[in-house]
Amino acid sequence: MESTFEQAVRHHQAGRLAEAEKLYWTVLKLRPNHARALQYLGVIARQTGHLGAAISLLRQAVEAAPKAVDGRLSLGNALSDAGYLDEAAAVYGEALAQKPDFPEAHFALGNVLMRQGHYEQAQLSYLSALSLRADYADAWINLGNAHRGRRHFAEAAAAYRRVIALNPAFVQVYANLGSVLREVFDLDGARRSCLRALTLQPASAQAWNNLGIVEGERGDAPAAAAAFRQALADKPDFAEACGNLGNLSQTDGQLAAAVRSYEQAVAMDPAYAEVYGNLGVVHQRQDRLKQALTAYRRSLCLRPDNAAVHSNLIFAMDFDPGCGVAVHQAERRFWNERHAWPLSMLVAPHDNDHTIDRRLRIGYVSADFRRHSAAYAFAPILLNHDRSRFDVLCYSQGGTEDAMTARLRGAATVWRSIRGQSDEAVARQIRADAVDILVDLSGHSAGNRLLVFARKPAPVQVSAWGHVTGTGLSAMDYLLAGPSLIQPSERELFSETVVDLPCLFVYQPPDDLPPVAPPPLLMRRGTITFGCLNRLAKVSAEVLSLWAELLKAVPGARLLLKDTVLDDPHQQQRILTALREVGIGPERVVLMGGSSHRDHLAAYGQVDIALDPFPQNGGISTAEALWMGVPVITLRGGSLPGRVSASLLEAVGCGAWVADTRDDYLRLPLAILSNLPEMVRTRAELRGRMASSPLGNVRAYTAMVERVYRAMWRCWCEGQ
Repeated sequence: MESTFEQAVRHHQAGRLAEAEKLYWTVLKLRPNHARALQYLGVIARQTGHLGAAISLLRQAVEAAPKAVDGRLSLGNALSDAGYLDEAAAVYGEALAQKPDFPEAHFALGNVLMRQGHYEQAQLSYLSALSLRADYADAWINLGNAHRGRRHFAEAAAAYRRVIALNPAFVQVYANLGSVLREVFDLDGARRSCLRALTLQPASAQAWNNLGIVEGERGDAPAAAAAFRQALADKPDFAEACGNLGNLSQTDGQLAAAVRSYEQAVAMDPAYAEVYGNLGVVHQRQDRLKQALTAYRRSLCLRPDNAAVHSNLIFAMDFDPGCGVAVHQAERRFWNERHAWPLSMLVAPHDNDHTIDRRLRIGYVSADFRRHSAAYAFAPILLNHDRSRFDVLCYSQGGTEDAMTARLRGAATVWRSIRGQSDEAVARQIRADAVDILVDLSGHSAGNRLLVFARKPAPVQVSAWGHVTGTGLSAMDYLLAGPSLIQPSERELFSETVVDLPCLFVYQPPDDLPPVAPPPLLMRRGTITFGCLNRLAKVSAEVLSLWAELLKAVPGARLLLKDTVLDDPHQQQRILTALREVGIGPERVVLMGGSSHRDHLAAYGQVDIALDPFPQNGGISTAEALWMGVPVITLRGGSLPGRVSASLLEAVGCGAWVADTRDDYLRLPLAILSNLPEMVRTRAELRGRMASSPLGNVRAYTAMVERVYRAMWRCWCEGQ
């Protein structure tokens, strides 16, 4: 006759938990230490979400039968569900000490290690489970996930394909494989995996979301949007899909639509850290600095370990007029303490050849080896290095390639794409390449790989040109700056040793350069055009207000603004509304959107005097204006981003155009306009003046950089 316990087990296996629970309690009334009844009651309590009761019952089960390893496995699972990860790992370890050939315990221990971020140890646990059961599909999946966590994407793909070989109808693994293939830029393979998952399960919101990401990266925005919307149709509260719709809108320049999607996503999931970070980017692009800073900080509260969002916060703080050099550098030091300093414990000694005068290997790391303002600042150095004395190694984080990329690749001794590779793997590659001096060209701007530098893969490390505001990294040795950019009293605030070059950067004009146009003032018979061709994110309400005062002081004068975001009608209306609020009607405003680089430079032919924004000045935009013969008026600021244009103008001998007060900023354009013959002469001579200055003399500037590199190398060789 069937016992009460056997009846309970039968109900349990059939999913009739309430009936099973009653019978298990009946067994315990007769035998209070019945280990199996205690264990199965604990399992039911875990299944129904009563984790406290589950842990209590399972502890009793283990005490009643200390040698029953499956009881320890059940206890470890309940502890893991409750978030007691260290205790769960200890319990799994006890089970394995009793039974080393227990694949489920190895698998469960791997899961806990994964949740703790110990991917390498988790891999060992999954491999142990698979050595005991080669067809353990869940262990193969999680082994792939562990490889993915370490950004070992080829190994992850191999693990996922092993699962498919075991079970070709396993939907989730196709989604995982698609994500991994996307990381290694096999977008066609990723798309096939996503479509296969949807063939098996057409209503899979996650698969639709993954397909949308892939379609977006393939450049098919309509297909991506359709996939994200289908994901939301299948799962209306799917915050990730809603956030991805926002990403798509942001990429397309539809910033208002992006904000709406991001706000809907955080309404669905208030703890969605990534979407707050993306919301910060869009707010910043719309000159909503306060909202941007709030969004970045909210994201970091939810995910303090997100170094990229923390860099975005630092970059945004450069636009904040309330922050000076001390505040900026303090936040950078905090970034170093939170994200980089722990890695310094892993740095091994460098075995580079200490010969001082030998040929040096200079490595450059950037996400901007393409037509980009940062590239225009550093490209002249890479293109004009003395190849008899230096090897140039480029480590490219970027995805977009163009004619500039081709030129830089052609100039490099070694070119490596590092996009999608882990920081650890990139650092290993740089060491293997025997780089002597490694140069960061991004600072805290988008796409930076500062966590590679934190691992100190080269003996000498330098930050230069791309975003010269300091990194805060204790592993960064030098910061290349320009005259008057960093005051002597401020240098102790920087983690790097500051080295002044004759100019912050050198400008090398493109080959397809338009000629200098006559002053448009003459062509329009008295109509003055002030212009700003900088990124619109630098143009704050405070800047617009000051420009409005200038326009009011010059009757009939116009303001020309040009930026790609002005292709968006919402952004056009935002600017026109902001100017109307300070008394400037739309008839006095010219708005221009994106264009080719040549047409962008040609637009300076419509500008009499360029107005530099603040507190973050132009950089390459200032150099381009000068090369096109246009005077630039700048306001010297209290932080590094607010001193860039002043530093450049002084290097060209045009320090008279640098204002130290807002009153000066209004006075200087009027002084230029008061002497029309001088204005015409300046426009004709400015290009030649710049070409002979440190800002325009590429050969002299590059030779100086090479002398600085050699001095840095000597210091390292001599142990200084």
